[in-house]
Amino acid sequence: MLHTSGTDILTGENRKIALRGINLGNWMLIEPNMFGTAGTERKTRQAMELLAGKEKTDLFFHGLLEKWIGEDDIRYIRELGMNSVRIPLNYRYFESDLNPFVYLEEGFRQLDRVIGYCRKYGLYAVLDLHAAQGCQSGDWHCNNIFQEQTEFFYDKTYEDRFVMLWKQLAERYCGDTWVAGYDLLNEPVAETEFEKNRLNEIYLRTIRAIRSVDPKHLIFVEGNQWSQRFELLRDSDFGEGIVYSPHYYCDAAVQACAYPENGRAEMHADMALRDQWIRQQGRPVWVGEFGARRLGNLEDKNRALRDYLRVFAERGESWCYWSLKDLRVRGPLYLDKAFAWAEFTADFIDLKKRYCTDRSLPVSESWDLSAIFREYQPEDFVHSRQTVQELAIRNLRETLANELTWTFAKRFAACSPAQIEAMTDSFLYQNCRHFEPWEQILREACQTKEAPDTVKVYV
Repeated sequence: MLHTSGTDILTGENRKIALRGINLGNWMLIEPNMFGTAGTERKTRQAMELLAGKEKTDLFFHGLLEKWIGEDDIRYIRELGMNSVRIPLNYRYFESDLNPFVYLEEGFRQLDRVIGYCRKYGLYAVLDLHAAQGCQSGDWHCNNIFQEQTEFFYDKTYEDRFVMLWKQLAERYCGDTWVAGYDLLNEPVAETEFEKNRLNEIYLRTIRAIRSVDPKHLIFVEGNQWSQRFELLRDSDFGEGIVYSPHYYCDAAVQACAYPENGRAEMHADMALRDQWIRQQGRPVWVGEFGARRLGNLEDKNRALRDYLRVFAERGESWCYWSLKDLRVRGPLYLDKAFAWAEFTADFIDLKKRYCTDRSLPVSESWDLSAIFREYQPEDFVHSRQTVQELAIRNLRETLANELTWTFAKRFAACSPAQIEAMTDSFLYQNCRHFEPWEQILREACQTKEAPDTVKVYV
C-alpha cells in the first residue's frame, strides 16, 4: 500500500516513488471544450432525453462509458512509461438525486473495470470526485448548470451524501493495493469565510469517515480557488497519509508573446510561492492537473510543457497530466476525424466557435460591450475581481453554451441507433490518432530520475 513519510510517497516496500500519470478526463464527466458538445453534461443529457428520447440517450452514454477508456488505453498509458492514472468521477453514476444514499452498482462496475485494467498493467489509480453533490464551484467541470450556485457548502444533505459516497468507495477499495488513494474534491471554490470554514469541516468529516473503514490509503486534498490556495486548510486535524494536490496549467505561462526565456525560473518562483504552506506542513505534493492546449505557437507550448515537467522533477513532485484523449485539444491521443464522432461534431464545433462558447477560444472583437456599460463605475462593484464586460462575456458564454445544447440535441435526435453506435466506436483506442510531440515529451519525463534529497530546497 502506498504511504507517506515526510514529503515523500513510499511503496509498500518503503521505496520512494514519484507518481507520474495522466487523467482519464471525459469518461464519467464530459468536458465540452474537449469533447465537442456545449454546456454541461447535465444540461446536454437533459436536452438529449427530451428531443431524442431516453433510449437513444442511454445508448450513447453507455457507449461512452464502455468505449472511452478500455484495456488498450490503459496499456498505452503504461507504454508511455507512466505509473498512475487519475480517474475523475461524477457522483451521478453512483447515486441518483431522486434516491439519495442508494448506490448504483453500474457506476461501481465501470470503475471496477478500469481499476482492473490498471491492476493488470501495474498502474496506480487515484479516485477523484470531480463533480460533487450540490456543486463545489460555479463551473461546468463540476456539472453546474447554474454557474454561481454552489449549494455544496450550504445544504447539509449534500454534505451527508458526499461523505457517505466516499465511505462507500473507501469500503469497496480499502484492500486494493493498486488504488493509490482518494482525491476528495476537484477544484473547490469557497468565496466567503463561511464557505471556507465549511470546506474545512467537510474535508475533516470526510477524512474521518474514510479512516473509519480504510486507515491506510492515501488521501489527496486540493486547495481552494481551483486548487490554487491552501493556506486556509487546518492541516493539523487531517492526520497521516495526506498528500496535497495543486493544479497548474501552462497556458497562463504562454502569452501571446514568445515564451519567456526565464520560463523555468518563473515557474519555480510561482510554485515555491503557492506551495510554501504545503511545505511548511511537511507533506508530499502531487500535481493532480497540468497541461497545455494545442493553440497558438506550438513550439512555445512544447517548451512550456517540458519546463513544467522538469521543474516537477527538480522539486521532487509527483504529477498527473490533463488529459488522455479528446478532440485535438490537450491529449496525446485525439479522435480521428475520419470516424463518426468527429464528423458529427465538426459543424457544431464551428457553431461553438462562432459564439465563443468555449473559454479556450478568444472572444470575437464584435463582442465589444463597452458601449452597453458606458456608465459602469468600478466602485459600484467592489466584490468582483472582473470588469463588467468580463462578467457579461462570461455569463453570455455560459448562457449561449447551454442554449446550444438544444441545437446539439436536435441534431442527435435525427441519428439512428446504428449511427450512435458508430459515434461511440470513434472513442476506441484503435480509432484514435497519436500526437507525437507530446507523447515524446511525456515519455522523456517518465524516464527522468527523481531529484535527490539534497536539491529539495523550498522557499
